Amino acid sequence: MPDSFSRQPDSFLKSDAPSPGTASGVDARRSTFGGAMRSITSPPHLENLTESFDQQMQYWADQLLMGDDLAGADISKAEMKKNTPSVEAIQHALESNANLSEKMQQGFTNILTVPFGLSRGELTNEMQRAMWVHSEDRNLRSSDGKNIVLPLKILDNQESMDSPVYFPDRFDPQDHGGRTKKQLFEKAKFPGWQVFLTENLQNIPLQGTGKIIGGRDQVEAGRTSSDYLRMFQGADYTHEIASTLEAYQALFLMHLLQTKGEVLDSSAARRVCMCLGEYFPKANRIPCAASDQGANQILFNVASPNFSVPACGTRTMVKVF
Repeated sequence: MPDSFSRQPDSFLKSDAPSPGTASGVDARRSTFGGAMRSITSPPHLENLTESFDQQMQYWADQLLMGDDLAGADISKAEMKKNTPSVEAIQHALESNANLSEKMQQGFTNILTVPFGLSRGELTNEMQRAMWVHSEDRNLRSSDGKNIVLPLKILDNQESMDSPVYFPDRFDPQDHGGRTKKQLFEKAKFPGWQVFLTENLQNIPLQGTGKIIGGRDQVEAGRTSSDYLRMFQGADYTHEIASTLEAYQALFLMHLLQTKGEVLDSSAARRVCMCLGEYFPKANRIPCAASDQGANQILFNVASPNFSVPACGTRTMVKVF
């Protein structure tokens, strides 16, 4: 089975970002923590937790927890409403868990709620709807401030994939160590939901453009999924996990909401985010998300665990629940 991304135009995979060691003007301008690339900085603690949490939960309730359940759902929307996490539980976890405190010092200062019990299709449809709304209001734009006149088309090339497993220990079809959604729900504190700490990253840093925050090197693009998985199992990135596709979709939607129309990746970056917190064992493939505003599309695709290009990376998160 050939790599799915190999069938995409060359321009989709090539990056016109600066060479390694050169800071992107967009990245530098949008950096929360300031300073030159590769500088050592001290991030603030998590701010506006209650405001951000309430905004996110209201959004999910209004847009995605209404209506009927899809056939074959692992958990109902009614159960998800009943299992909604509380801001008090999050606050308690952040205050009592030393590992979370350390990660906040290393730049994980944004809270992200993920309605993990919903299907990827429901999240995809919501992304398309939300972009239409911002386009009609003439607010849809890339991170360099350029308006996007028409909403990006979402192309999903994963429909033929087998059921995924989550948080694999290795990319081995016979011995991956991953779990299904149903298995994750059985042990979850808030079944149907996930809560993460994330970095405030507009784009996945290219090689040589990441920062050192709290003694931790930001994860840069240019490695394979297998390389990243081994990296996260090392001491330098302990307690971190890679994003699932559902978490990426939730992050995209929340960034669009909180910036009033800005899409997650800049028009020039053309990043590929390997969502290696999710794995299709039968096909031996990793789901990926990419933004190519030159082609006016967001693409959900799959790639081999050994696939890599300079603009291909991953987003790492810290699990709260």
